[in-house]
Amino acid sequence: MTNKQSKLVFVIGLSGVGKTHIISNFIKNHNNFLHLKASSLIKQGLLTQDSEKIRKVSDKEIKYNQGILVKKLDEYKINNKKIILDGHIIIDNEEKITPIPLEIIKRISPKIIILVQAPPEQILSHIDNDKSRIRPQRSINQVKENQDLQEKIAKEYCSTLNINLERVDCKNNNIFENLVINNV
Repeated sequence: MTNKQSKLVFVIGLSGVGKTHIISNFIKNHNNFLHLKASSLIKQGLLTQDSEKIRKVSDKEIKYNQGILVKKLDEYKINNKKIILDGHIIIDNEEKITPIPLEIIKRISPKIIILVQAPPEQILSHIDNDKSRIRPQRSINQVKENQDLQEKIAKEYCSTLNINLERVDCKNNNIFENLVINNV
């Protein structure tokens, strides 16, 4: 199977919005899909398990890491027809927000981008309750601004790449399921 035959759904959203949760709920009923986390693929390529080594880096290193992501993703595309990639379109390294370059999204070749959203208060609650990893501390206004920026960038990228951008609330498993099934 070539990479062109793979059908990839790119699921994006701020850290803590609930991307992994909504994808995991979907995978329980659709085990013919492979759920890949962008951060895990990058860590595989860097031979590290330290999330801070892929988040708290310069713009240049972010671009390098995204190249690793594409390379590792291509390896999975060879043997997997339906992939859901759990990732980001912006990276918050605590000092600033860095958009993932359009050329990386193009190389990922998504059939659709699904933007998972939630009220900022809910995102902050998820982050506070998840002690499994360190995340930047943000105010409600910063979370809202970052969510708005992410949507703006996603709209621009989808328009340029001529693919659909769909938005889904983090708790709406049925809409997420329909979007994924109808787009692969």
